[in-house]
Amino acid sequence: MLTLGLVSGLLNLTGTLTYVFEILNKRSRPERATWFIWSLLGIIAFMSQKSLGAHNSLWFTGLQTVGVLLVFLLSIKYGVGGLSRSDLLLIALAALGIGLWLITDNALLSLIMVVAIRSIGVVATIIKTYRSPVSEAALPWLIYASSAIVALISVGELNFSLLLYPSYVLIADSSVLIAKYHKSLMAELEQTKI
Repeated sequence: MLTLGLVSGLLNLTGTLTYVFEILNKRSRPERATWFIWSLLGIIAFMSQKSLGAHNSLWFTGLQTVGVLLVFLLSIKYGVGGLSRSDLLLIALAALGIGLWLITDNALLSLIMVVAIRSIGVVATIIKTYRSPVSEAALPWLIYASSAIVALISVGELNFSLLLYPSYVLIADSSVLIAKYHKSLMAELEQTKI
């Protein structure tokens, strides 16, 4: 299972490198607030999973966090958003969640809060992508979702605390893809009704 954990981490890093290429070629514009929140929470997720006994799947979370930090730094120059009222609200909610985690000092609760806060953070990217599908390239998000599937398999047991984070990543990254292709999906559904 260690090999699968490493593969999931490397696959996620490949997604990040693909995303960086898309950013530098102006085919993707990362939402600053989302990537800022994800940067902070990635560190917390890694530490929480480690304290909960994760081993193989830590490659996924660790390499994902490195990639998220890189994208956040690039978003400062190449991204969008970050200071709107809704962006600031998302950042405030993330800060509140981090504060609650520090008070409770409970690894599982911390991980649940990370997932909840990251879910709030992904909303900004989903909305941006829904409104402007060309603002996100599909390949990085497909690779990210695929790496989450491999991370889920690498856990090797039915353990809620270890499966929670990669499950969230799979759902979140798939949601960005759905937002990107929502018009195509709706057209396809309409055609099947006829």
